[in-house]
Amino acid sequence: EKLPFQLAAERRARAASIPPRAQFDLATLPQAARPYAAWAPPSVDVVASAGAVSDKRGGSYVQTRYEIFAAGELLAQSFDARLSSDNEGVPDSLRMRLYRTDAQGRLLGPLKATHYGVGDVSLLSTGIVAASAPGRGAVLTNRPVERPDAFDKTDFRGDLPAGWDAELYRNGQLLAFTSPNGDGRYEFIDVPLQYGANRFEIILYGPQGQVRREIKQVQVGLDSIPPQQTWYWAGFAQENADLIEFGGRRGGAFRRGWRGTAGIERGLDTRTSASAYLHSLLIENVRYNYGEVALRRSIGPTLLEVGGSYEQKGGVAARASWLAAFGETYVRADAMRGWGGFVSDRLLGNINAIYSVSVDQSVKLGRTILPLHFDVRQVERRSGNDSIEASARASASFRAMTFTGQLDWSRTKAPAGPDPPHNLFSSLLAHAPSGRGRVRGGAPPG
Repeated sequence: EKLPFQLAAERRARAASIPPRAQFDLATLPQAARPYAAWAPPSVDVVASAGAVSDKRGGSYVQTRYEIFAAGELLAQSFDARLSSDNEGVPDSLRMRLYRTDAQGRLLGPLKATHYGVGDVSLLSTGIVAASAPGRGAVLTNRPVERPDAFDKTDFRGDLPAGWDAELYRNGQLLAFTSPNGDGRYEFIDVPLQYGANRFEIILYGPQGQVRREIKQVQVGLDSIPPQQTWYWAGFAQENADLIEFGGRRGGAFRRGWRGTAGIERGLDTRTSASAYLHSLLIENVRYNYGEVALRRSIGPTLLEVGGSYEQKGGVAARASWLAAFGETYVRADAMRGWGGFVSDRLLGNINAIYSVSVDQSVKLGRTILPLHFDVRQVERRSGNDSIEASARASASFRAMTFTGQLDWSRTKAPAGPDPPHNLFSSLLAHAPSGRGRVRGGAPPG
């Protein structure tokens, strides 16, 4: 029998004898633009459930719920909508968005916008002041479509019908999973980014075995700094409010008001960029107005950002964040501190400062790659109840099964008297496909 290297040489010889394929260029084909229509029949998806209960003490009753999702064209714009009901089948809320997206920046004439939207939108997040928030409002920007809000983290949010689950993977590693929240959404907020390529995959699983996948590529590094370009972003919204709420205003007493952010980012050179933002937020029924600036610099295989913020009532805050890649080792370090009673989405309650460091390392065990993650976080509070938290996570894939184990430890320091005992928790998550469905199991934290 021929040796393996002989067989490989023969395969290479056969491949070399095949005539080269002609290069195919899509741009050479005739193209025709399809204009937006004033109305295009939408794609509609209905998720409904019904149940009946017979109880001699509590009485008998019937529950009926539905969610109707639609996407199409309206008034020469793209639109998507969600109509949901309460447990009695009565319409409860309508969420709808009219929008356009053009990666080439050819929207709204001289504004050269890449995206605008009206209705159900998500607002921009920044490093010191604002966190991403959905609500009814409007947004406008010329930033690249796939660019994350903050250079070291990103957010994922979308509609998720009742009975569905969502999982988030980064570079093949399971990071988190969730079920629909009270607004019928999945949310993965402040997902950390690594220096270099970040391949995110969001997988949605339906109760009848449906599987939907969405893949997003986020690049962090020298190329993420725009040389001699200016990007802008502006938006306002009433936080966590649907376009129409038939049952009246819902939710808690705090943080349900209008908020807005406007800002610009300018590339100073190929390694340096600067940004400035103005914010107006309603936090716990109190209006706060901020100015925020940041300077970002690429240094070798690392990216550093320093920034500061001033609040109209006199509070100030500063932040420094660093991303680095050394071979297969990824490091993140972040430090943020406020003075003068500074309050924002990032420093809520009585938190004075947050310091964190994390390390990601992939270890090869035979044919299996084992991603490892370690992080430690310290939180300082004005009350003196400081805390330190640490966690370690490992993910592994064997054939079609994925395992993620995590160990969490925390300690709190009391301002007076003995400190509370340390807390140690461990959890395990296993996921595997089963026919047209999937099986997920785990050991709860303990």
